[in-house]
Amino acid sequence: MNKTFITFLALLMAASASATTTITGKVTVDGHGREGVVVSDGRDVVTTDSKGRYTLVSDSSRHVFVSIPSDCRIPANGSRPIFYKPIDTARSKQKADFALTRGDGEDKWTLIALADVQIGFKKDYEDLKNDVMPVFLDSIGAYTGKVYGISLGDVVWNNPDFYGLYNEQMDRLGFPILSVIGNHDHNENTKGNYESIREYLENMGPADYSLNIGDCHIVALDNIIYSGVKNRNDYECGLTDAQIEWLRKDLSHVDKSKTLIVAMHSPTARRFKPDYRMVNGDEFYDVVRPFADVQILTGHTHNNFTTLVDKNITDNTLGAVQGAFWYPICNDGSPQGYGVFKFDDGKLVDKYYKGFREPRSYQMRLYAPAEAVLWQPEAKAGDPYDKIAINIWSWDPRWKVEVCEDGRVTLLDPDKDRTPLPARDPGLVKHLTGKKGTFPSNHRNSKPILNNNHIFLYKPSETWKTVTVRATDNFGNVYTSTLENEI
Repeated sequence: MNKTFITFLALLMAASASATTTITGKVTVDGHGREGVVVSDGRDVVTTDSKGRYTLVSDSSRHVFVSIPSDCRIPANGSRPIFYKPIDTARSKQKADFALTRGDGEDKWTLIALADVQIGFKKDYEDLKNDVMPVFLDSIGAYTGKVYGISLGDVVWNNPDFYGLYNEQMDRLGFPILSVIGNHDHNENTKGNYESIREYLENMGPADYSLNIGDCHIVALDNIIYSGVKNRNDYECGLTDAQIEWLRKDLSHVDKSKTLIVAMHSPTARRFKPDYRMVNGDEFYDVVRPFADVQILTGHTHNNFTTLVDKNITDNTLGAVQGAFWYPICNDGSPQGYGVFKFDDGKLVDKYYKGFREPRSYQMRLYAPAEAVLWQPEAKAGDPYDKIAINIWSWDPRWKVEVCEDGRVTLLDPDKDRTPLPARDPGLVKHLTGKKGTFPSNHRNSKPILNNNHIFLYKPSETWKTVTVRATDNFGNVYTSTLENEI
């Protein structure tokens, strides 16, 4: 081995060694060191010793965070939880202490889940600030007890300059709001996943992290594998092998009796596409399956659907805060809104989708036969039409749907009485312009989905007078809507 090669090898080894940062610190609760607290950089996981001290070696991560214990408050600056510190990758050694405060414990609490706020232009921001936030603030007052929020990605629309404006509006809500990164949160002017999320990390915090609220363990994951080689849509939905391994390490410190809440941007599965899985989706399910209850929260699609992955794994996909590109209806006919998840003693006890301008009871819309003509270009469904269409935003197979026609009750069969695909919400057709079936010109990037599979059909008698639909969800909530025959 010649001297030149030996020198090169030595320099390479030295460069590799200097590429890591050794982080040391201490985690205290009310001033006292706490043993067993999880500290991580989103790739490696360590726990504190009997005095609250830890050592973590990081090679490429930009944050070190503490997985907030169940009995501690989530520190926040306005709405932004501050449970992390930046890592200076140019330094070989760094100190990062975390001073936590004990809380009262969270037996009963509410999680407000926001999907796809997606502000990218001044008009979007004005819509958020002046139209959405006032009605949002009014509705928040109805939630008692401790309230937390989580934003499920696409915080902005390919415009990193809007992160600050988004945070200003979220600060108005007055409770901590966690965040997840979406495909539009990657900088489209860069290539590769690592560099494209720099602005997001600087403004919103880490992309992969965990913490605890009460008897629930929350994990946030970046499930957008972004390359950006061709354009901003050059990405895959899924998790890398490294993320799966980090998740496995993180969950090894969590009691499997806890409810596991996993927040990501893109759905892990899609009810209307039984064969769909995100990249590494089956591996992900294998890692989380030991938990008693796994609630996955996702967005991305701008419509509502709940996918029952397994007996203990549910993927809750939510409609968008911005609706159909700031048109006040989502592309499945549901209103602009957000998800509400209520927990008691570590268990999910209630869930529903809340329209910003609508009461909680607004969970469906009925269409009389005259207006229930489904836009089905392939099936050519059209006039005359003899069925009532029933669009129930959050329906899943655990719900019971009954129709009472003039005193006679019929239980609908979800296998036989839902619309065949393709199908679009009938009411959206009224809002469409142009041959391509898009919304008005200022919302031209969005159009109704063809795979809307939470629409039921019911054929009334020729002499029907009143039809009332009664939908009962898996938590025992009963929602009703009535249609009168005007003929």
